[in-house]
Amino acid sequence: MLYGILKPLCVMLFGVLFGVRCYGAGRTPASGGFILASNHQSFLDPVLLGLGLRRKIGFVARSTLFTNPLFGWF
Repeated sequence: MLYGILKPLCVMLFGVLFGVRCYGAGRTPASGGFILASNHQSFLDPVLLGLGLRRKIGFVARSTLFTNPLFGWF
């Protein structure tokens, strides 16, 4: 439910305020699994990658990120 609420909000925020555009999203499969790897230019990479795709995605992260008091609950 949180994903469905935050994704459209972030799309509008990043699109309007920062002019973020997505290129090549049509190259990802519409169904089934795939791996999309990021080179991590910033901490916004996971958010921006999620906004560019038309389907709900899941993220993989190292375990130490979940021990962080600020982001561990997320």
